[in-house]
Amino acid sequence: MKKLTALALSLLMAMTLIALPAQKVLAEETKTEEQTAPAEETMERVNPFTLIETETLDGEVFDAKQLDGKPIIINVWADWCGPCRMEMPTLTKLAEEYKDKIVFLGLLAEGMTVEENALVRDEEKIQLGIEAQEELKIGFPTLIPDELLFSAMYQTQLQAFPTTWFINGEGQFVNIAQGAMNEEQWRMQIEGFLAFLEEKTENQ
Repeated sequence: MKKLTALALSLLMAMTLIALPAQKVLAEETKTEEQTAPAEETMERVNPFTLIETETLDGEVFDAKQLDGKPIIINVWADWCGPCRMEMPTLTKLAEEYKDKIVFLGLLAEGMTVEENALVRDEEKIQLGIEAQEELKIGFPTLIPDELLFSAMYQTQLQAFPTTWFINGEGQFVNIAQGAMNEEQWRMQIEGFLAFLEEKTENQ
């Protein structure tokens, strides 16, 4: 069991770009960089997602260091969620297509629960997630929430399945999309995400 600590919450507070339109994100970040540039020169930023300590539904330890500097899409789902199941084949296809540009991950939201102020694995939900993964032939890793990911769900006020997080290479939320999408909608989201990241790089 892991007790909930202030560490995960403080790391999540550093993720300042939560669910904002791309244009507003770019403007706000540019302004912030101009105002705080001297301080940032002396401080090393830590991508909080590189501190994840968890396993995949395959039972493998997840190497979070691979996320450093890479754009991430995390699809938060549940085994009983019909819309989640509906979009999984599309997500698997797109994860393969964009594998050189984006890291695709799933997050089994109900794989952890809170009991007496401590995080505990929900083995029944994890088993159902494993069965769903096999049935749907999901082609990218699905993570079991650890303390940091559980805190991220809380901080972003997760309300529906599926919910998808679009995260930049520094571990900051660029966008949060609620609900399932068809392939055309997914492509629009992904291309918009990549275009925003490219524009941000060009403006640095």
